[in-house]
Amino acid sequence: MGKDLHYSILVFFKDRMREHSMVKGFQVIEDDNNYLFEIERVGFLPDVIVHLSDSYVYTVHDYLSKPRVLREGDYILVARPEAKYTGDALSLANRSKIGLGKIGEFMSALSMENVWMHKPKKKRES
Repeated sequence: MGKDLHYSILVFFKDRMREHSMVKGFQVIEDDNNYLFEIERVGFLPDVIVHLSDSYVYTVHDYLSKPRVLREGDYILVARPEAKYTGDALSLANRSKIGLGKIGEFMSALSMENVWMHKPKKKRES
């Protein structure tokens, strides 16, 4: 884990946050080892801290090594377009009430009070 993301991923993420109807604003959380953002949402939705992971395959080990600032109600974004996450890591994150997913999943989750409860369409159908 760390800061091994192409700058275009960060630009893309920030642009999506500026465009999202449920995002009032966001700020960078300074961290030498991780990309972290605090997302302020509209209405009465709670703020969300999101960690942009640079993992190619986000595993249980990655989850157990997550930034300590993450708490219940926050989100881990598997930020590389080609990356994926394991079902075990998703289950562990969800038990801790922390969301885990790709950018599209995160964008949908931002509309929910409890972002960790968002399930990808393929998961909901099964």
